[in-house]
Amino acid sequence: MAETSGKINKKLPTWIRAVVANQMARDAREWCHIYAKYNSGTYNNQWAVLDYNKFKPNETLPEYGLFYVLEQMPGTIVYQDLTWFLQKYSYFPSYNIPYFKKITDISGFVNQGKKLGDWFVWGKSPRAKIFERDHHTVTDLDSLTKLMRYNNYTQDEFSRCNCNPPYSAEAAVSARGDLNPANGTYEFPGQGHVNHGALDYKGTNVNMMKKLEFRAQGGPTWGTVPPFRWSTFDFKDKVKHIGHPDEWKFDWFDLKWETDVKA
Repeated sequence: MAETSGKINKKLPTWIRAVVANQMARDAREWCHIYAKYNSGTYNNQWAVLDYNKFKPNETLPEYGLFYVLEQMPGTIVYQDLTWFLQKYSYFPSYNIPYFKKITDISGFVNQGKKLGDWFVWGKSPRAKIFERDHHTVTDLDSLTKLMRYNNYTQDEFSRCNCNPPYSAEAAVSARGDLNPANGTYEFPGQGHVNHGALDYKGTNVNMMKKLEFRAQGGPTWGTVPPFRWSTFDFKDKVKHIGHPDEWKFDWFDLKWETDVKA
């Protein structure tokens, strides 16, 4: 016998709050305010919210209100106007490490940084250093795509580690844990041979955003590294992939809607 229990808890999952905020918010600050309500504490992310209504190409950025960053942990959400950051640095990097100190403390990154080093420190991790070095190369959507799919781990100085071999394919903008040798030695498991990596890319610009268009590319990155193949992946018998193609060598495409869609 089974009896259904009513749901008294009014918390809402991340995806519901994000959709509602997208529909209701009139600016970046309001998006954060709406999203922060009814925090379920699940699927905790960093959100970067850019108000394209306030962005004018080839003009000076506004003093405030253009760009907000929000970070979530169970029971806690922190968000701030970081327009000043774009004014000062021209970009904001996001790489799975909290920016705000409160979230860094709660999530355990402080202790991880002390224990395992810069890999877990905002501004000092491999991807942080790659973005700092290469962000200036982004001048259009093609160069953005190139940077966001970048992985040259055997040659890049910031992909090196106290490992054998002396680098990790996880230390790249578009990680490929499958490429690290299974018999290698690493400072911690996340640097090594793991079923983990970047699985897609989405990018847009001010002109595409007006029509809610974007560029997308599916699958693990390839080019400077070989395409992912299930047939050569030693986890293939452990990870379900029914219906998948063997080789994941897909190019990017620009998504354009058949109907007239405007932001």
